[in-house]
Amino acid sequence: MECNEETLHGMFSGNPEDFVKFCAQQFRMLPALEKKEWKARAEHAQQ
Repeated sequence: MECNEETLHGMFSGNPEDFVKFCAQQFRMLPALEKKEWKARAEHAQQ
C-alpha cells in the first residue's frame, strides 16, 4: 500500500481532527512486511 498524505486525504471523509486516527487505522491494516518498511522509513526520516 503505497500511500502518501495526499492519497490518504483523498480516501478520508470525516472530521479533520479524526484524520490522524484514520491514518493509524490504515497503518494497522497493512501486512507485517509493509509495516516494517514504513517504520524503517519513518525512523530514517527522523534522523
